[in-house]
Amino acid sequence: MDLQLAFDKMIRDEKQKQRVEILREMNHLVYTEPTIAKEEFVFLEEQNGIDYYPAFSKYFDLLGNFGLAWIYPNSADPGLSGEFHLNNVIDIFFLEHMLSNDSMPGNLKELIQALKPFDEHPQFGDGILSAFRIMENHQEPEIWLYDGSRGGECFKMEIDIHDYFLTLLDFRGAIPWQYLYCKINLNDIEFKLQREYLSQLLDMVPKIFPETDFQKYISRYQSMLSKS
Repeated sequence: MDLQLAFDKMIRDEKQKQRVEILREMNHLVYTEPTIAKEEFVFLEEQNGIDYYPAFSKYFDLLGNFGLAWIYPNSADPGLSGEFHLNNVIDIFFLEHMLSNDSMPGNLKELIQALKPFDEHPQFGDGILSAFRIMENHQEPEIWLYDGSRGGECFKMEIDIHDYFLTLLDFRGAIPWQYLYCKINLNDIEFKLQREYLSQLLDMVPKIFPETDFQKYISRYQSMLSKS
């Protein structure tokens, strides 16, 4: 699948079908010459000492060119919203996000400082973002969810880069889909809100986007509840 074409089509479809109210969009279908993209990764390696090319080269033109923010206001249903904003490669590895503070435990602060945010919510400003963590001697980055609404708690996601983007496409960024892939106990009282949000989300998205098959996500949610 050409992910750029898929994101371009999804955004254009949602604008045309008007099923949700679009508040913000970014849709730049571009294809950078491979040699130019390679130069960017060479620069990153010179600055950071890490060769990001194997893990990120295929997503170079996806990152930084697509984003969408929407709401689903319907008097018959509770509200639902969605957002994603993919940062470009240079911003991912150089932009300072100032996500940690001195009141945090040392291990959490160290983890947050190692995170490289790539998918954010600038429209809603809810403090939720997805980030890469590059482990030494590992070409495939980890993906973490940072939740500022929970005081900056971070949760490792059980998903790789490619599947992250495929799932993002399916959900159109519906908030908070990422919790479906976090290593958490959904039955724990501290995740009561996330459990309720996911339940509402999985009830509504099949109705709003009926051409997408959400059954595997519903099954995953049910499995998370049964294992907790």
